[in-house]
Formats: sequence, C-alpha cells, structure tokens
Amino acid sequence: MVRKGFKNLAIGMAACMMLSQSFPALAVGNTEGHWQKEEGSWTFINPQGEKQKGWIVSEGAWYLLKEDSGILQSGWWKSPSGKWFFFHTAHDGSFGKLCTGWQWIDGYCYYFEDQDSAHLGELLTAGAKDGYSVDEDGRWVENGKPVYEQGKGLLSKEDGQQVAGVSRSIPEVLGVNRSSSGGSGRSSGGSSGRSFGSGSGSVSNSTNNQQSSTEKQKEDAEKKAREEKEKKEQEKKEQEKKEQEEQEKKEVFSVLEREHSGVVNLGFDKYIVLSFKEGRPEDYKVEVDGTDITEALTPIDTAGKLWKWESTVVSPKNLTISKKDGGEEKEILSLNSGEAKEAPARSFESSGDLSLVIKGKVTKEELNYPSVQAGRERTKESRTTFDLSEQEEKGIPITYYFKAFPVDFKGENNGKPIKYELLAETEEQKKWFEGIDSISSVSEGSLYGLGNKNASLKFTKEAVQKTKHGELGVVNIPAGQDNLKSQGWYQVKIHSSYDDSTITIPLELVSQDKLVLQQAPESSTPKQGETIRFMAKAPGKMYLSEFGEPSSKLVLKKPDGSSQKLEYLKDFYYYDGALLLYGKSKDEEGSLLTDQPGQYVLTVKLNGYGKIKQRFEVFDGKAKEEQDEKEEKARKRDGEKDRGSFDAISHATSREVLTKKKPNLSDLPKLGEGEEKDLSISYDLLTNALLLRELGISNSDADLVAARFLRSRGEKYFLPEEGKKFYDFTTYFAAYKDKAAEGGETLSLADFLKTAEALRRPPSSFYRILEDGSLSKELSTEYLTGKKAPEFTGGVAQPGEKMVLETKDNEYLQEGKLTLYLDKQNITTKLSSGSYAKQFAILEEEGKIIIYPKAFKGKAEGKHTLILVREGYQTLELPLSFEEAVEKQEEKTEEKKEEKTEEKKEEKKEEKTEEKTEEKKEEKTEEKKEEKPEEKKEDEKSEKKETVAEEKKQEETVNSSDVSRGEKENKKPVGKEKPEKKKIIDSSSKPTVKKKKHHKRDVMELSFPGEDEEVVDSYLRSLTGISVNRIPYTETLSSSLKEKEYYLERDSEDRRSTVLLSPESFTKATNIISMKADGQSMALKAYTDEQA
Repeated sequence: MVRKGFKNLAIGMAACMMLSQSFPALAVGNTEGHWQKEEGSWTFINPQGEKQKGWIVSEGAWYLLKEDSGILQSGWWKSPSGKWFFFHTAHDGSFGKLCTGWQWIDGYCYYFEDQDSAHLGELLTAGAKDGYSVDEDGRWVENGKPVYEQGKGLLSKEDGQQVAGVSRSIPEVLGVNRSSSGGSGRSSGGSSGRSFGSGSGSVSNSTNNQQSSTEKQKEDAEKKAREEKEKKEQEKKEQEKKEQEEQEKKEVFSVLEREHSGVVNLGFDKYIVLSFKEGRPEDYKVEVDGTDITEALTPIDTAGKLWKWESTVVSPKNLTISKKDGGEEKEILSLNSGEAKEAPARSFESSGDLSLVIKGKVTKEELNYPSVQAGRERTKESRTTFDLSEQEEKGIPITYYFKAFPVDFKGENNGKPIKYELLAETEEQKKWFEGIDSISSVSEGSLYGLGNKNASLKFTKEAVQKTKHGELGVVNIPAGQDNLKSQGWYQVKIHSSYDDSTITIPLELVSQDKLVLQQAPESSTPKQGETIRFMAKAPGKMYLSEFGEPSSKLVLKKPDGSSQKLEYLKDFYYYDGALLLYGKSKDEEGSLLTDQPGQYVLTVKLNGYGKIKQRFEVFDGKAKEEQDEKEEKARKRDGEKDRGSFDAISHATSREVLTKKKPNLSDLPKLGEGEEKDLSISYDLLTNALLLRELGISNSDADLVAARFLRSRGEKYFLPEEGKKFYDFTTYFAAYKDKAAEGGETLSLADFLKTAEALRRPPSSFYRILEDGSLSKELSTEYLTGKKAPEFTGGVAQPGEKMVLETKDNEYLQEGKLTLYLDKQNITTKLSSGSYAKQFAILEEEGKIIIYPKAFKGKAEGKHTLILVREGYQTLELPLSFEEAVEKQEEKTEEKKEEKTEEKKEEKKEEKTEEKTEEKKEEKTEEKKEEKPEEKKEDEKSEKKETVAEEKKQEETVNSSDVSRGEKENKKPVGKEKPEKKKIIDSSSKPTVKKKKHHKRDVMELSFPGEDEEVVDSYLRSLTGISVNRIPYTETLSSSLKEKEYYLERDSEDRRSTVLLSPESFTKATNIISMKADGQSMALKAYTDEQA
C-alpha cells in the first residue's frame, strides 16, 4: 500500500451510527447540553440536568455515552448487531470521536466506513476498499499476511501518558464546554492556544478572526462571570466544610456518620436515615423534634449500621441522639438547616409488610428458571435488608463437554443416558461437582413460545476420574423423561449446594431418523439465478417449521470452492412442503447466489436433526421463471414475525462457563424487550434499595431491586399488611404529594385507606422479587393475601416412614379448614384424609400434621414440598425431605465396593481397547453374535428378580393382616395399599380416538373400550405426561381445552375414564400417543373415526 494514499483519506471525519438499522442523515444539529468531568471520566449533562446516554452529536461529530453509566466511550466497541466501531483514544482534542476511513491502531491498519450514511463507522472485514484487502479481523493484508508497523497509530486503550510540561487541551464544541470547572481547557503555559469558532465549530488559531469583536467581548464577559460564580460557590462549600469539621471537634459525643445520615426523599415517601459509627439504636435514645422514635427505627443493612424512620411530618427540624441512661451528652443533627418548625411526629404507623405489585419486563430465562435455594424453587424473600460487606461474585469456571444425543419417538436411545462431562481439576471444581443436587431443563420450544419445563430431572453422577482430557466428573441423565423427549434444543440448568450456584448449558436431542432432501423434477435443469425446489421430508412429520428456527444453518458451497451462509426468507424459504433455494437473493441488491454453472453442495443442519448434504448442478443460461404471488405474500408475512435470535455460543458443545448465584443488571431485558409480568415486592425491601441508591452506597443486589421498580411502566398496586384487597399505588402517590404540599403531617396509609376504593380485578398471579433481585417461581395471589401462616418444624423422615410437622398455632389446624397438596397445587395432587385412602392426619390439640407414606405414591424418598392452603391465610410451602440414616462403617464399605467396581470397569475398558486395535473386524462380528443372547439372559434374570420380589411383597401382605392399623401406617405401603401391578392398559383393548364436540369446539376423545374401569381409573390417576406424535401435552383442570392440553374426564362414579385432547397434533395417518404413569411409559397406536 502506498502511504501517500493514506494521507489523502478522511481520517477522523464526523460519522454517525444508531442502535437501530435506520441511520440519520449527516446534517444533524448538536445535542443540547454540556460536558462534565467526573472522577477522570467525561459525561454529558442534558438541559434537564440528567446524564445523557447513547449517541450524541458535538461539533458535527458523533460520540457514544455508555448506557449503564453515561461515561464517554473510547476504543473498540461492538454494537448489539455485531458490528465493530472504534472511538479515538488520544487526548488531543478528538478523544471519544467515532473513527472513519483508514486508521492505524496498535500497529495495524483498518478501514471504517466513511461514505454509506447507513453504516458509517462500521469496521470492514473480509473485503476490499480502494484496491486494498482486509482480513476477517479487518486488518490490511498484503500477500495474505497482515501489515504491521510497531508503535504506529492510535492505542486500542485510552492513552493515559502525558509528556512532561505539556497539558493536553480539552476539546470544546459549539455552545458546549467540556470542562467541569468552567475553564476553557487551554494550556497553563499558554502554548497551545486552541479554540473553536462559534459558527462552524472548526478549529482555528489566535490569528484567525471568525468572530466579531462584540461577540468576543460578550463571550469573555460571560466566561468571567461564570468563573467568578463558581469560585464563590467553591469558597462557600469550603467554609461550610470547615465549620462542620470544627463543630465535630467540639462535640465529644458523636455516634453518627453524618455523610450518610439525614433526610432522604423518595418522592412517594420520606425517610430519616441514621448511619451509626458504633452500637445500635437500642443503645441510645433517638428523638425527632422531641419525640422518641427509637423503637420505630427499622434496619437497612444486615450489619445493623444503617437504620431508617418513615417520617410522619413533611419537614422535621432536628434529630437528637443521647445516651440511654439519660446523660447530658447529646448529638444534634440538623435536618432542614434550622428553617422548618413543624409539630413533632405523633404516630409511628409504618408501611410494615406492605407489598407492591408492578408491571415489569422479564426475560424467558427468569420465567423458566426461578431462584433456587437448597435445591428448591423459592417463593419469598428471606430478608429485606442488604449485605453491604458482600464482595462481587466471581463464580467458579466449569468446562463442559456434550454431544448431540439421538433419540427415537419416545425420546429414548436403547436405554443409554444423556452424558455431560464436567472438568473438575481444582478442589473448588471438585466440591462443586460433588454438591450437584438438582438438574432442570427447558426446551427452547417453538419460535414464539417459552418451551416446556422439567424442574426436577432424574440423574446420577460418576466420581471424578483422571482421563487423557484431564480430571472429569460425569453426569448421567436418563433419556425419555417428561419434557425431555422431543427433538430440538434444550437449556439444562445444574445446581450445586456447594455454594448454592448454577450453570446453564445446552443440550440437543436429534432424531434417529434422517432428514430427506430431494431435488424436485421441475427443478432438474436450473439456470443461473433460478429458484431450485427441494422436497423436504422427515419421518413422522407433516411440516418442517424448523427451517425458520434461528438455530437452523444452511451453507451453500459453490463450484469455485467458496462458501456462503444462507439467510432464511432472503436466500431460502420453506413453503408448501418444499425448500425453495433462491438463485437470486430477495434483498434490495438482488445479488445472484447461483452465479456460476457447475456442481453445488447444500449443507443443511436443522433444529433437532443431524447434518445432511445435497449435491445439485446449475447450468449456464439466463433465468426464466414466473413469480408465485401466494408464495411471495406468505414469505413477506413471515418476515413480519419476530423469529427470535440465535446465539451460537450458547449452543456450543464445549465451553467454559462461570457458576452463577444470582442475576445482575446485565440480565435485565433491554428497554422495549422482555415479557410483561406482574411482579410483587416487599415495600421495605424496595425502600431500602432506593435509599442505598440515593446515598450512593448500594451494592449489586440493591441496584437490581431498584432497577426493577424504576424500569417498570404502567399500573402499580399495593396490598396492606394482612390485607385481602389491592389499591392503586399511583392514586396514593398523588394524594401523598398533595398532602405534603400543605406542610405539617404526611399522609399515612391508614388515612388513605379510609376513603380509597379497592381494585375490582386484582392480579391473579405474580412473581416475587427476592432480596438479591432475582425472581421466585410464578405464584397465585393467595400466596400474598391474608394473614401470615404460622411457622412449622419437622418435615424430615427416613424413606418410607411417616412425616411429622409441628406448630404452636393450634387454631390454624382447625378441622375442615386446611387443604393439603403435595409438590404442586392441582386436583390430582390434593391429599385425602378419608378412611378409604388416608394420606394425612391433623392432630389439632397436639399441633401436628402427619403425612403417611401412601401420600407419596411409592415415591417416599428424596425431596418434596407440602403446600398448605387455608382461607384467610397466605398459602404456605413447607419442605419435606427423606434422608437415609446410614452408619459410617456401612458408608465406608459401600465406598470401597464402588471403588473396586470402578477399577474393574477401567481395566475392562483398557483390555477392550487393546483387543480392538489387534482384531477390529473379528471382534465386531463376534460382538453382534454375542450381544443378543447376553441381553436375553440379563432380561430373564431381571424378570425373575421382579417376580421373586413381588411374591415376597404378597407374603408380607398376608402375614401383616392381623397387625394393628397404626403399625401399618408406619410401614412402607404394601399389598392392598399399593395399586395392582396391572397399570398399563392392555394393548389388545385397542384404545380408540373419536372426534367430538365439547364446549362448541372439536376435541379428540381417547377411550379404552373393553378395559376394566378400575384399571383405567388407577392408570389415569398416576398419569404424569402425554404426547401426541412426539408433541408434549400439558394437563389442564379446565375442560375448555387450549392448544396442546389434555383433560381427564370422569364417569358418573367419579372415576377417570377418558382423556380429552386438543386436536391440532393429530393426523389422518396412524397417531402415536405416548403416556407415562409412575415411571412406566407406553406408546399406543390410536385410530380416528376416519381410519376406522
């Protein structure tokens, strides 16, 4: 490259860029406001006195102010759309300006767009400009290698070096001064002499007269007046500070840190905040204008250093602190500069446990993965104070490995589990792996849905072992579990009790059946630029919407060897059962895709399918084809839909991730994004967060809690303590302001509620904002309304034994008032206290609840949740846990056995690998012959074991017939207490599906003709999941079905007899209905009326 050519390029010209794809014209006026320097960083203050954020124009040049802090951006910056930009880093009058044209940075030369107004400032990558080529990183290359000149150009980071004796000038802009002190930013030595003209904003020296003498005199006079004003204000501040220091020296008795003590106005409430140097409020007597408020103070932080009082007067005058023993020593804090003289506070009505409900934007991640503590999804905050001593969370680095897992229509793979390998080489990583206690999954679902969730996947762990890849721990997840059957992408969250943190890693289930792509006969001789049709098929599917998934990938390899990634709707489209590959792109330029005659290779990777390649030939000649109007309308209609986004990194099969305990500000959805949900928050937690923010001493938890409130839009409601009705918070805020304008006492909640009207339609459900800013699971309003439920103890038992919980509030256990649910709240999980199938008992006088093993339906092990519902009380969730009581000696012997078996496994693996290298072909044929008889033997052994175990159980039932009823309840459920083994419907009964009208809507009715009614009822009672043609359905308690829902219909004797299913997943072909109950799966071939 000729260096002279670089000098002629427009380096540093004014450029512009906005976050959206639309771009403003270059002729943009300067942004109103002024520059201000804070702690060495530049910010821009708008006319409203707020920090400007985002893009601004100064002197025709564009600058970027960071969205989170408002600080001026410098150096490299990547936009949300993935484009790179660079902002000047040198303090030479151009600091922070957007770079355009050719630029030398860190010894390499780059080109930034300087012509196209829609893409100004974007870094050019893998292309050419002015006859020069750049690589994929944007660096100028010659002969395939980047050109490098050490020390040339700008530094990629801010240039903090400064030559001794030289002051770098502060760039001024038209009508704007960046100096925080009001100075011109010129050199103290007077050598620089730089200034900016008032008209064009261009730099001129002292000899260039572009202003009239009158304007110059006026400007100098304004500048002098401004400097004098600032000087007086500074002198006043110094004098006040000096007086305060002298006063503090005089006061022998001083317990407050005055920097963080005083009146803080939140707009809708006013507080007096006290920051204690030592001790707590109970050690002193605290008064406001003569009224003792000591007992009314509530804490802000967990250490008990910061306290607050909700002021009952608009302008309190003085706060006085004295020793509790009544000594003469006092500390007086002036709250309103001694001007206000209001009546002392007379009441201490605080907001107490008031709850706010706001409309907040949340991410799908938050909705699918609520906060977890000790392996359980949370429902309420554990505290309303903040731990200011907490250090910033760093997280533990965990590297994972996984492969796409092939599955059949049941979501299974011949009994093989899904495997995750986790690198565990450090002690911290090993402890984290050992502490893994829960795993959940969420399918990425359709393009627009949340996907299906399984909050508690079954799993096993293999101990950490040394391998050639390092020390690895293996997690095995049995395939075919609920909501882990359909092919596609899933997000799997693994939680560890070691530090109560999680990692989120991907999983892809791919179909064992291959996708079929065949070139259509009508497209057998395509010319350059013609559309090519491929018939796309997948076993068991009528339509392939996966072509439109953001995660799908299509790559076209051309005859010259070059490859191009294809974009949906622009380069290809799926329509009428065919994949349309456009020879000419559907963009503004209309560039040719099939621009070369010869052999092409189309590589297709769809969501939930393995990768396939399809070869085809394009012939020389001009394209001759007609436009299909219906297809074009459909394509444009699909283009208007939000198809989501795809992050390739989040689907990486091997990657290092950091464990995470809680969310932070970066996890909140950006403005205009996210889903709107009702969020509930403790008023005390919110005010503590806002007070810390106003005082400038908040932490990440307080910032996140405050941000959720400050970013909320729309209606806001509040619920008084132990209340049942919601009231409009905005109306209360307006009344509070009106009352404050009158002076005197503030408006109390009690006075407001005397005349306020309750909402007619309160929210039906909400997500609770917790103390770290994370969200609970979705809760019904009953979790918030009414009195607080009492505390319980107990809830721990050995597997198979009864569970006992105790409380001191006997009245809460009043007979007939309490309803109990296990693990989730619906009609199928409601516990019965009847004599026929007694699952629990309430001993009111003793204050006990007893849960019998039969309530757990054969799963009296692990962790469970008991849900208590009583009218007039808040719904309560209690943890239940079955824990093994094993002696240490038994544990040691078991560990030794496991170690021996693991050693044997390793030895066998090593022997097999050696044998394979010697005789691969022979061993393959031998394995095929030997596998089948070995499998049969193992199956016969397992069947024998099951029959023997069943016979033993029956014998125990006969022998225990004379045992008292109380002793039976303490044993594991056997005999008649357990359902008969015949749970699965007999395939010979030929279950049928009929279409019928239900609530004026077509539904599919699954029935079991010829099957015993009791067997059907028993099976359907224990049903845990249904899918139709591999599409999962969810149970609903309402008989008015929505899409992909099923309802269990009952007969006249209240037995579950038939299943009603929504019809959209059924086809005219054979329908496979997969059903799972108590861990037993079965697949039924159901025939519709049309087939019959």
